[in-house]
Amino acid sequence: MVLALTAHSESLTVTVADDQVVLTDGENHTSTFPREQVSAVFREGSKLVLLGQDTAELARKPHDLSVSQLADAFRAHGYPWTDADPHTERYRRWVPETPGLPVGANALFTARDKADSDDSKELRTELAKLGVLVRDDKGKQYWRLVE
Repeated sequence: MVLALTAHSESLTVTVADDQVVLTDGENHTSTFPREQVSAVFREGSKLVLLGQDTAELARKPHDLSVSQLADAFRAHGYPWTDADPHTERYRRWVPETPGLPVGANALFTARDKADSDDSKELRTELAKLGVLVRDDKGKQYWRLVE
């Protein structure tokens, strides 16, 4: 029973149209993104990621959908589907007291390094408010600034 609820709460419905993308998660939270706001769409691990014109993440949602079907749907409606994050080369590994980060970001990264999954997601959101995007890879945190 728990597995079914978890799977349901993590399911994602993606509706792609020429003028907008609508994402509805398993808890019926719906987000709508006008086409002109979307600069890139790609899969990162088990997440569907939409980037905005300023390179910030508009959405990062877990999914269990067919990647080829997603790519086909986005491409058919003229969205820029890419096979990977077009800004991958800009990510740098975070270490304590990393220079070049906005005020407060190092403290958030330090807290995130010790946080559980729910707190980690919340701290990711706080970093995004500072213009810092985070990628996790093998227990390490990588970051880049929004352009």
